[in-house]
Amino acid sequence: MKLVALGCLLASLAGLAVSLVMGAQGPWAWLKAFCEAAAIGGLADWFAVVALFRHPLGLPIPHTALIPQGKHRIADSLAEFVRDNFLHPEVLLQKLEILNPAERLGQWLREPDNLAQVTGSVRAMAIEGISLLHEQAVRRAIGEFLVARALSWNATATAASVLDVLTKSGRHQDVLDGALSKLRDYLATPEVRMLVAARLVKFARAQWPKATSLVDTIANVDKMADSLSDKLALQLVEEVQTALSQPDHSVRRQFDDWIHEFIERLRQDPEFAREVNAMKDRVVQSDDVRAYLDGVWTEVRA
Repeated sequence: MKLVALGCLLASLAGLAVSLVMGAQGPWAWLKAFCEAAAIGGLADWFAVVALFRHPLGLPIPHTALIPQGKHRIADSLAEFVRDNFLHPEVLLQKLEILNPAERLGQWLREPDNLAQVTGSVRAMAIEGISLLHEQAVRRAIGEFLVARALSWNATATAASVLDVLTKSGRHQDVLDGALSKLRDYLATPEVRMLVAARLVKFARAQWPKATSLVDTIANVDKMADSLSDKLALQLVEEVQTALSQPDHSVRRQFDDWIHEFIERLRQDPEFAREVNAMKDRVVQSDDVRAYLDGVWTEVRA
């Protein structure tokens, strides 16, 4: 390609020389104009391309050898261009949103053959890796690591933070609603009313034996206890229903106060924090937890 370009340039120069010798009249004027434009364009293109990479003819002409002299500046500009147009977080997120690799992976894994290929490969590698491990050493290391992490964990700070988040969003009231609903359903069952009646009769006969004997001669104490337990259960159910329907019920306010006091105590009472962490340590170091941790590796391996 260099030889072809050089030949075309020499041909245009030769044509220009011939046209000048012939006087540049008539048809020669057209040849002179054509060859003159071709020679100027060829020389300009040659100089421009050469000036990018080196000094033309080895002469230190200003604004030549642009790439060798400005390679660091060009590299920085190129890096900034790639960074701002391809690696900027907003640009990346837009491209990821369009590409959606998670959805594409999910679609690919929906194919049974692909899923079987992946799971088979992963399972084979996992089994091969497990076979290289010493089971007793791994079980002991996992147990010691988990116990050490649990013992170093500040349970009171975590509990206070979790409860603080839950109370700010009002989730603790949802928990209270669930508990009150369960209590309402429990109080409304016939078994509970029978239990309350039996307790009332037992208490009355133990505390006032003569009075209950006298009442038995007039009316049946058991039936009176049944009637009283029904009314008591009904009253309790109505009270629970009221608490569920009123956002500012005294039960809710008391529950709010108790939760906030408990959070504050977790954060500010060192003695209480030590008690909670000590209880956590006792649970972590119990035989049941130790046995469970010993069995974790066995279950994973199986």
